[in-house]
Amino acid sequence: MKIVSLGAAALALCCASPTLAQSGPSETDLATGVVEAMWPDGTTDKMMDQMFGQMMDQIIAAQLDAGGEVVIEMVRARAEAAGEDPAEMEAMLEGMSVREIMEMVDPHYAERMQIMSRIMGEEMRPIMIEMEPGMKAAFAGALVRHYEVEELEAAHDFFTSPMGSRFANKMMLAYMDPDYMNAMMSEMMPRLMQIMPDVAKRLVAETAHLPLPGNEGGIQTLPTVPNTENDQ
Repeated sequence: MKIVSLGAAALALCCASPTLAQSGPSETDLATGVVEAMWPDGTTDKMMDQMFGQMMDQIIAAQLDAGGEVVIEMVRARAEAAGEDPAEMEAMLEGMSVREIMEMVDPHYAERMQIMSRIMGEEMRPIMIEMEPGMKAAFAGALVRHYEVEELEAAHDFFTSPMGSRFANKMMLAYMDPDYMNAMMSEMMPRLMQIMPDVAKRLVAETAHLPLPGNEGGIQTLPTVPNTENDQ
């Protein structure tokens, strides 16, 4: 009887103690399940397709078609730092877009940029695919740190349901949607161009204690702008 009573007591203790009783999924398991739903294997490969395809072409086009004020400001800042007069070059570049300015130096600049973008995508693709498992594990760890277990349970329940799974599987790709990225870039690029002259001024002021790059083996003078009148 004592043996039976002792066994019953041990069983009751196991059932009552949360540390000894069988528990549900851990926070890490819940977070991993959420990540697997949001980031199915192969998603990174698809994201690379979108990132270095139409999206990069749109970004490059937006940069090239922006006003050339930032280039002019950088020319001015570089000339002033070198003790040179930038007036002639400023007058020549006034009112030109970045594309027009760069094509004075290299008529094939836009095509080179597109080729560089394609090469970067092709070279980065296998690296990003190889990194996918580690990135997913790190993301799961971030979810554990930022969410309470009850929130992870709720997210896990939804994202592992039939409807939630279909929703989650497209989430990462939706962030790379060309229309979304184009809308973001069309809003961002003009604002970036507005602040870039001030950025260039601050860069010159806050690096004034450093020697000019030309004094350390870089380009020592401003590039020569072709004389388009003589070329004609």
